[in-house]
Amino acid sequence: MSYFENKMRAARDGSTTTYFAYCLSCAKCCLRCFERFISFINRHAFVQVAMTGNSFCPSAKDAFSLFIRNAFRFGFVHGMSSFFVFIGQMLISIAATFLGYLYMKESGEYE
Repeated sequence: MSYFENKMRAARDGSTTTYFAYCLSCAKCCLRCFERFISFINRHAFVQVAMTGNSFCPSAKDAFSLFIRNAFRFGFVHGMSSFFVFIGQMLISIAATFLGYLYMKESGEYE
């Protein structure tokens, strides 16, 4: 991909370059999506290997079928965990700001 990108930058001849840039961006997006999918399957396949002791390929198939059967549950749990992580980050930020304010107010050197 970087080879084609370097060739495109070297050419810079107008409309073909923009069309090629669009095609290159689409190809990069597809490859990133495929890479994330393989990483997802890989991570869950290794969990299955650790739990069942099977080899990698049957465990990858089992992990993928488990995800397909429970896709809504995985999505719901992921959404809820993201929400709770966000709430935790907000609470920590607010508490640290408030404690810093109290320290500055009570120390007297910041007046």
